[in-house]
Amino acid sequence: MANGRYLGYAVKPMLVMLVPILLLLLQLDVWYGARSLRPGETAVVKVRLDASANPLSAHLSIAAPPGLTVETPALRIEEEKEIDWRIRADAVGIHELKFTADGGTFTKTVAVGLPLLKAKIVPLRVRSGGWDALNHPGEALLPSDQPVVSVEVAYPPARLSLFGWRMHWLVAYFLLSIVFGFGLKGVFKVEI
Repeated sequence: MANGRYLGYAVKPMLVMLVPILLLLLQLDVWYGARSLRPGETAVVKVRLDASANPLSAHLSIAAPPGLTVETPALRIEEEKEIDWRIRADAVGIHELKFTADGGTFTKTVAVGLPLLKAKIVPLRVRSGGWDALNHPGEALLPSDQPVVSVEVAYPPARLSLFGWRMHWLVAYFLLSIVFGFGLKGVFKVEI
């Protein structure tokens, strides 16, 4: 009975902290969730179209700046409403792929050879606001007058080294939160 009451007291502060912690975790994922491409490494670029568009007849082209090479022609997947290309990273830096669709243009940044915290690695750029924009911060929304719903660069996942172990950043975050929570409980006069 007393344990249930104790948990009830903990629920209100937890709900209050849920929103800022969620926003913090989304931002941390931009910095630690993926690593940039290495020179010579390849990745797939996926453009997803809205439900009314047909990828087989869509007029969509890609242009790579110096530092990136488009290695394959467009692969059009009708069932997925998707058009894919494979790109190769050639030079270190932040590059912008340029897309042309029905007369309009938009870009997608691609990071090559940059260490963690040197640049935001944003795998997905989306068209709509709301949860999609909140879940993928770091780049402006795509133009709403285009049939494109999202543009994704399939970056490799990043791994952090913590005490000699390679792990996902979220695991390291929770482990360090527990360690610092117990380590600072005396400073803040908290009893468990």
